[in-house]
Amino acid sequence: MYIFFGDDIAEKLKENYLVLELEEIESDNKKARAYCVVPADKISLAELPNIPKYRVLHSELVNRYEQGDYDFCRIALVNLMGKFGGEVDSFYQELESKITHTA
Repeated sequence: MYIFFGDDIAEKLKENYLVLELEEIESDNKKARAYCVVPADKISLAELPNIPKYRVLHSELVNRYEQGDYDFCRIALVNLMGKFGGEVDSFYQELESKITHTA
């Protein structure tokens, strides 16, 4: 998984790559959205038909996390763990840890 910041870059990369939105990060009173690119070679052919629904669930996870809907997040995390070739699992584990320590 490759991580980068910036909406403009994300929009350009989305044309050719699997780009997923991550958290919004604040540093020096500036906010920037983090994104990741999942390498194509990390996704199995068997998983490929399900990628669109995984993307929707991932996006909803990020939105609901930012809204504080941790019950939804817990369910979504269980269903997303191991998806995208396992490349995003470290992000999911981090979210799970934050939810556990927040709730």
